[in-house]
Amino acid sequence: MSSSKRQTIAQSNAIQDLVQTVKDFMENINLRFDRVDTDLNGLTEDVHHLSITADHIHERQQLAATPTAAPVANDRIIPRPRNANKDSVINLILVEVHGSTMDEAHEMVDAIGRAALTCCQSAANESPELAICGWRDLPAENRHRMKAAAFGIAQDNFQHLEFIGRCLDLWPIECFMQPKWSSKSAYARRKRRTEQLELENRNLRVSRDA
Repeated sequence: MSSSKRQTIAQSNAIQDLVQTVKDFMENINLRFDRVDTDLNGLTEDVHHLSITADHIHERQQLAATPTAAPVANDRIIPRPRNANKDSVINLILVEVHGSTMDEAHEMVDAIGRAALTCCQSAANESPELAICGWRDLPAENRHRMKAAAFGIAQDNFQHLEFIGRCLDLWPIECFMQPKWSSKSAYARRKRRTEQLELENRNLRVSRDA
């Protein structure tokens, strides 16, 4: 078997494993709601017991129904795919898990890209010094803030994108944001270097004319 064929098979297996992980996660959420319903049906008229159980149920409902919340120990995290086209993985999650059409999935993926670009532009405008930093050179806090902002924009436009909140390091956002930021920062560095050279040349001409 050729190396390219083995790589294709490995990529296909990685994608299928990720899709299955997402399906298992969604089933886990459904099981939580089933358990909540069972708890509600079994409540007694004891006021004290009702208060305790209601608080417990409310907490579980919040965890199950709020994908943007920070993951807890028992939650399934959607891992970052390896050796696969991440755009295709996102499309598969939207189609296989959320029942979106392929056209709808493409539209939502485009929305992620637009949100990532918007947040890159905003962050670069706010701090010219950070604008020349490569993606890995940015402080982790800044990277997270940018990704979280882009996630919020994308989710506001398409509710199905809420699954990104359970993705490790918001990787669907990062896979779009990193190349966009790298491109913008490279341009900013070239521009700054050009401006520095022009300034040096002007100063040199002035010194010669003096």
